[in-house]
Amino acid sequence: MKKSILKADLLGFYEDEIEGVMDLPLPIKELLTKVNRKVCNFNREIGFIVIHYVGAVSSAYNNAIYFENVNLERSAHYFVDAKEIYRVVKDNDIAWHCGSKTGYKHEFCRNNNSIGVEMCCYKKANGELDVSPAVENRTIHLVKALMNFYKIPIQGVVRHFDVANKLCPAPFITDNNRWVTFKKRL
Repeated sequence: MKKSILKADLLGFYEDEIEGVMDLPLPIKELLTKVNRKVCNFNREIGFIVIHYVGAVSSAYNNAIYFENVNLERSAHYFVDAKEIYRVVKDNDIAWHCGSKTGYKHEFCRNNNSIGVEMCCYKKANGELDVSPAVENRTIHLVKALMNFYKIPIQGVVRHFDVANKLCPAPFITDNNRWVTFKKRL
């Protein structure tokens, strides 16, 4: 028997209900923020997935805890580390992940029509922050499932840099080939 779900909630589906989700590194854990989002009482049109990196050494769980109750006026829908994924904002609600105080680089992508995915970082020997291959792989599985569920074309997967000209995710900007390879895997 299939589970009854809302259209705009990827987590409501069983693994066998949508193509591609079998490869999703489930379960996705959920610890929803009570303050860092805008609740939507309608099915919003999701046309973009914005890829970020946390910008500090952390885990998906630590980020979920961090965003749970303190009003930080920023958030993302998902946090991904090498072992797990946490959803912090429901897909149908608006996370504050790609706003801009200095103007937008992307003509259409905004918080109200996108899902934000944050990749957790580690520190390399030289002190630079990076995203591990395990985090990249888990993120790719999540993004593929989101693309499939929301019918988002490859052009709809963008970096925070592409939306608001922010150096995020830095390893995918300083080495553009990494970004090209990431998108080819989607």
